[in-house]
Amino acid sequence: MVIFVQNVSKRIGDNDAAVMTEAVHQQLAQQVAPSRRMVAPTLTFIGKSTPPPKSNVMYLADDPEKGDEGIEGYHDLSPDGYIRGWVFASPSLDNGAQMLEGANSVCSVLSHEAIEAMVDPWANYWVDTGGKLVLDGHVYQQVAYEACDPVETDDGNIIEVMGRKCTLSNFVLPEWDNMNFSGPVDYLTSIHPDRVGGVNLPFQRSEGGYVIVRNRVGVEQALFGARYPQWKKELKLFKNRHSRTNRRLRHVGWMMKG
Repeated sequence: MVIFVQNVSKRIGDNDAAVMTEAVHQQLAQQVAPSRRMVAPTLTFIGKSTPPPKSNVMYLADDPEKGDEGIEGYHDLSPDGYIRGWVFASPSLDNGAQMLEGANSVCSVLSHEAIEAMVDPWANYWVDTGGKLVLDGHVYQQVAYEACDPVETDDGNIIEVMGRKCTLSNFVLPEWDNMNFSGPVDYLTSIHPDRVGGVNLPFQRSEGGYVIVRNRVGVEQALFGARYPQWKKELKLFKNRHSRTNRRLRHVGWMMKG
């Protein structure tokens, strides 16, 4: 499978866009695919050229449409089953993030959306925890499955491409939703078992991540880690009516934004 990356942004230069595309391409091939015994898609940067018809496309843009202010990125599927992803530069850059480096970089957003488009393009299912998800002293029976959200802003997943360092999203491993597993369940902890803040139990979040949980339908809540940035939390919960977080919490219909 090929995913074309088109740059329609005025804030992201083509050089930066090409670097982050190659970094994410390497991440999918070297990190994500082996961990899940999958074949990685090929990310191909096409600049401002028009992608071929009936193809998978990730668009790099500046700002989301009105009503989605603050959204950093989303992915969904076209009616005929092709990936459509968007990465927006302004929400990250306007809140002090960098283009390529740092846990909240624009590059990490592209990484996040590409991983989730590869692993879980539908983004619409819940996982039973068997009562083994305990956070802040409370037991939760179900958690929304997301490949990156539980460890979303963890720093340290860095690949050097074309002489430039790129920070990529951390992600959970298949063991994350295995209630009988014991051991590292996110990528960074699997390669650095002693790292501070690692996730070693199923269904858990890191201090830089969040999960959406419930004990019955209609009583959903988002639980953020202690180091999750306040500006990102506010955007997800309040300013973005179509974010996936908002959808999970408010039942606003089958949409895959966020």
